[in-house]
Amino acid sequence: MKTKVVSIILVMLLPGCAATLNSKYKPKPAVPTAMVRLVAETNSTGTMGRHYNFFLSEDNSCAAGPMTSLGGKLIAEDRQVLPSTAIPAGQPITLVVQYREGRVGQMRSCGNVARFAPEEGHSYDVLFHVTSQGERCNISVQDAQLAPVSLQPSGDCYAQMGPGKSPIPNGRALVTDVKVQVQRYP
Repeated sequence: MKTKVVSIILVMLLPGCAATLNSKYKPKPAVPTAMVRLVAETNSTGTMGRHYNFFLSEDNSCAAGPMTSLGGKLIAEDRQVLPSTAIPAGQPITLVVQYREGRVGQMRSCGNVARFAPEEGHSYDVLFHVTSQGERCNISVQDAQLAPVSLQPSGDCYAQMGPGKSPIPNGRALVTDVKVQVQRYP
């Protein structure tokens, strides 16, 4: 008689195992700077794990220019705050946040873009909210005085690409089903 065996690998997420990926980015010398930090929240339940990535495009071109990591969090909590990091000020920049969560048989990712011109010496919070069980996300920016910052349109800048390099609209999830392989043993 043949038996079907389904192998599922479960990762035990222990509180001490979470890793914060701190930014190693440094603005060029003599460039005016501002400070920025990511404040991320999700209301997703039933996940096996989640993580955030935070990126900067100094030249504000996003798709055409290189993206620099401003940090991230592996094995993230429902609410995560990344350490503040210096960014260029006095010119338009693009910030990109990507979120990913694992579920049994599925991966969900959502990303969004914030474009604005930071002012020298100011501190900003990038507020990133994941809703609808990981299928929607929104982004906003506020300065240290809790005043909202006006964002420029993101235009053709997308936080994530789907199959065939097709852009996924900002704020919407890319859902990928993970196939479970059934193996037969004699």
